[in-house]
Amino acid sequence: MTADLRLELDLVEEGIATDPHHRFRRKDRDDGTTVDYSAAKAGLLVAFEIIDDETVELIELRDLTRA
Repeated sequence: MTADLRLELDLVEEGIATDPHHRFRRKDRDDGTTVDYSAAKAGLLVAFEIIDDETVELIELRDLTRA
């Protein structure tokens, strides 16, 4: 992963940690996970699941620049 993508991932993770419930640039999947599109332009797909009020689990991280 490039340094630029790592920075984008850090920003996405920070946003998820700050407020996993907002839906701006996010889409809920039918399986209960949420896809965060805020870094899609940079080439990252990030999907996560809210387990409880204290826990969020990363479900999928895909570097779309290497697809």
